[in-house]
Amino acid sequence: MRYCLDLDNQTRVFEFILLGLSEQRLKQQVLLGLSSSLYLFECLGNLLAILAILLDPHLHSPMYFFLSNLSLLDICFTSTTNPKMLVNHLCGHSTISSEACLIQMYFFVAFGAADSILLLAMAYDRYLAICCLLCYMTIMNVLPCALLVVVPWISANLISMVHTILMTHLSFRTDRIPQFFCDLNALIKLSCSNTQLNEMLGKRKAFSTCSSHFCVVSLFHGTIIGVYFNPASTHATQRDLAATVTYTMVTPMLHLFIYSLRNRDLKEALKKLLKGNHLAKPF
Repeated sequence: MRYCLDLDNQTRVFEFILLGLSEQRLKQQVLLGLSSSLYLFECLGNLLAILAILLDPHLHSPMYFFLSNLSLLDICFTSTTNPKMLVNHLCGHSTISSEACLIQMYFFVAFGAADSILLLAMAYDRYLAICCLLCYMTIMNVLPCALLVVVPWISANLISMVHTILMTHLSFRTDRIPQFFCDLNALIKLSCSNTQLNEMLGKRKAFSTCSSHFCVVSLFHGTIIGVYFNPASTHATQRDLAATVTYTMVTPMLHLFIYSLRNRDLKEALKKLLKGNHLAKPF
């Protein structure tokens, strides 16, 4: 629980200043170029993976259905932060209105939570495929597959809605956010209000997503825990920023490599797609 020492400083903020990836101009430009390249590569790779799955009848199975949804979520997740950061740099300003900040935070939390819950659904699908091979296709018909995709979207939006509503009741001691986007944790640290409930929900969110496919998810959620379990009285550090960059930019790219580009059948479908072969069979 934290309060302002001077309650007169507890003011309504109408606009925030995003401090970006670094205070050093040259370093900022290098990191921006790197992050933009990663973003374009992730979007292109995930779009190609989705197209390959849609057009190849051999990939119309539950596993690839989940992979295509994961690719879509990764595109949405990275698109909540990178375009705004690039626009701010090109236009020479670093401000964001409080309303736009809340919207960005809402979709960032929603897509991130949906991504995590979908990974759990994918883990369940692989468990059934290995342990219940004979009745796998009977269990994983259209309805269960649809539910395992719809539930993450709905539950993630409910989680994000709660965080956003709580955030609207906070006041802030400063309008300078030491991040490159409206991060939930950074906003909580800047608040003058009682943030005990916000912090508790943030930590519950971090705990609730710490499972699934271990090699990628441990990196994703390990960095989230590192950010969200820092003492609430401290300001964001370079370590916080590095952790944030990891789970917003690096991990979605690892999803693409580990779940899609290392899959032999999907690689073959991508090769056919890039060669212009007609993948879908006529009815």
